[in-house]
Amino acid sequence: MLTLEQLQMKVPIPERNAINSGLNPPTVGEMVNLFGEPSPYKRTEGVPIDRMNRPLRDYMTTRNVGPFAMTGFVWFLWDWKRIFDEVRIIKPELIHFIRPFGCLNVRLQRGSTYKWSNHAFGMAADFGFNRTADERDGEFVERGMLELYRTGIPHKYDMFWAAEYKIEDSMHWDASTKLIQRYAHLMATKARFPF
Repeated sequence: MLTLEQLQMKVPIPERNAINSGLNPPTVGEMVNLFGEPSPYKRTEGVPIDRMNRPLRDYMTTRNVGPFAMTGFVWFLWDWKRIFDEVRIIKPELIHFIRPFGCLNVRLQRGSTYKWSNHAFGMAADFGFNRTADERDGEFVERGMLELYRTGIPHKYDMFWAAEYKIEDSMHWDASTKLIQRYAHLMATKARFPF
């Protein structure tokens, strides 16, 4: 079993082109086409949930996903609960030590004046094992995040690990294009909330 200190260690990033085999991150255009603009207020700092557009706002909730509570899109949270439940069986230390750094944040991408972050849709989450967010340095990732990736469980649930991005963001996980299509279908059919 790995210790917290071992999970916090920086290790080399895996080969990028092999990280998210068969998965793609959604583009801003895809997100807006499926879910609409998250808010009329395009800002770099987050806006309150009550300033979100409907119907997307109606699908935002706070739920316990296992190791902690998160606020975001209800089915995205449900998928993370199932991921964490499975990870707990094979790597309980990951669940014991992982920390949340945010899910829903209705804001634009860093450095943009018009592109929404996937956090604005409640379909992106940041995690880590240190007390502060992981730096986007492009060469190293926290060992704990690498161990989470290596379980294969987030990939099984179609989560895209942003360690693959040109500017590595290894604390960040997006709902993949495959997953957002499923979420849009669940919204369109007015499926009952999973929890």
